[in-house]
Order: sequence, then C-alpha cells, then structure tokens
Amino acid sequence: MSSVTAIVAIGSMHPNDGCINPSHIALLHEGSRAAWTLHDLSEHPEARRKWMPESPDLIAPTLINEILPLCHAHAVSATLVHNSWLRAEDLQALTEIDVEINRPSWSRIFSGWSNDWIVKDKER
Repeated sequence: MSSVTAIVAIGSMHPNDGCINPSHIALLHEGSRAAWTLHDLSEHPEARRKWMPESPDLIAPTLINEILPLCHAHAVSATLVHNSWLRAEDLQALTEIDVEINRPSWSRIFSGWSNDWIVKDKER
C-alpha cells in the first residue's frame, strides 16, 4: 500500500500575501514503487495524470522536468513528510520560480506495531 509523502501545490503566488493560488496539486505516492499523480484544480477538476519514475533518483527530475512545465508553474508550495524521497534541496534548486517548503513541526500518529501514539514535536 502506498502513502502520500509529498504534496506539491503548483500555481502562482499572491502578489501581496505570498500565499499560493494553486492551479494543480501533485501528489507523490511511495510504497513498493513511487508514482506522481497530478490533479487539475481549474478547468477539469476530475482530470488526473500519472507518472511512475523508474527509480527514486528520478522522482525530483520527473516533477521538475515533466510536471511543472506542463502546469506553466510560476510557484510551488510543497509539504514534505518524513522519509519522502523528494528533498528540500531538489526544490531549492528551482531558481526561476517562487518556492515554499513546508515540513511537519508536530505530529501524533497511532502505531499499530506498538499499539500507542507516537508524538513528534520539532518545536522543542
């Protein structure tokens, strides 16, 4: 079963408040194999495309070279969860567009293995 390890909002930044106005959302699914799904939020909200990079080393290049140009991206706002193959450094290399990178600072997740809650607080 795959999990979403990165959520990338693609669009343009608002000129005054710096928040993104997304036209597309790209989701990185990771499990036995990585896959990107691209969701169009504008004309055809049900439209979805899928890419399956051949190796983990191709995850960032697939986003940067194939998905972002397709969306005519001017900005990205990415949430990267722990253990995602997409790295902040991959997005920091985008020098022609606005980039925002978000990482969880606090989480509480129930573990079926330990039958207990796991709390991670990066603020402390």
